[in-house]
Amino acid sequence: MSIHQLIDELAAKNISASRKSLYDDIRLLREAGMDIRMNSDYGYYLAKHHFTLTEMRLLTDAVHSARFLSAEMCHQLIHKLGLLASSNQRKQLSRRLLSRNRSFYDTTDCFASIKRIYEAIRYNRQVSFLCFRITPEKKLFLYNRAQPYVVSPWDFLWHNNHYYLICYRHDGHRLEYFRTDRIMDVKILTSCREGGNLFREIDLQRFQPEEVAGACPGSFHGVTLRCANHLSGAVMERFGRDVMMVPDWNGTFTAAVKTTLGPRFYAWIFGYGNEIEILSPKQAVLEMRSMLRKAGSLYGMYPAPPSDKGD
Repeated sequence: MSIHQLIDELAAKNISASRKSLYDDIRLLREAGMDIRMNSDYGYYLAKHHFTLTEMRLLTDAVHSARFLSAEMCHQLIHKLGLLASSNQRKQLSRRLLSRNRSFYDTTDCFASIKRIYEAIRYNRQVSFLCFRITPEKKLFLYNRAQPYVVSPWDFLWHNNHYYLICYRHDGHRLEYFRTDRIMDVKILTSCREGGNLFREIDLQRFQPEEVAGACPGSFHGVTLRCANHLSGAVMERFGRDVMMVPDWNGTFTAAVKTTLGPRFYAWIFGYGNEIEILSPKQAVLEMRSMLRKAGSLYGMYPAPPSDKGD
């Protein structure tokens, strides 16, 4: 675009600009790192954008697949990302969006809640909030007897297209997680955060949100598994690439993992049928056996176990 065209475009937006002021502005933009070049045929143009088309596609797809964002928030964010792209890139991104057909939760207040929690983390403050779910009658149900949870927020984790708050529960002296699209009425408190030492023991790049939940000193256990060889990728995806795996002679391998014990972990084991076996500790074996009996009792296979603790 030539200087004359730039002046005309700005005038159309009721912005007065002279040739000298535009030259000064272009110089400042170049000093700021923008690769603005001059072509005798086309005028001034931005030769290199901050993001390639592939990078813009990854960013917009990540936003578009985030279930905690409402449709309106999703399109607002993608529009802002598009401002960083060229006009040709924006057209291609728009075509990609038109091919999507996803539903979104109504999370109008989600951004406001996340913003307040980030502010609390910045100033090392506790927060309170209400946690809810939608009943089969499509009504709002508040957990904790409709009383606010008081927690120390430490970080957020994006997992399976949901955005989770990782926090320290003072009433149970443990870590917990909450979906950000299921909390409301967030308030920043005056008390300083607690549970920092416990949080720093957790590798959020490695553990699932459900494994972080309930974590307290000593809650992570070493577990030994016997797995079919073709499940090595699944084991590393869940427990990290540094997990110890020792090949056996019969088409299986033994894996030593670190995790919390609970229904989510046992459900993951159950999902692979007889291809993953818990070898130790005994507590995990007994709890898995109890969970299987409870599930079997629904189908008349076993009587329900008398308690949650082993046989």
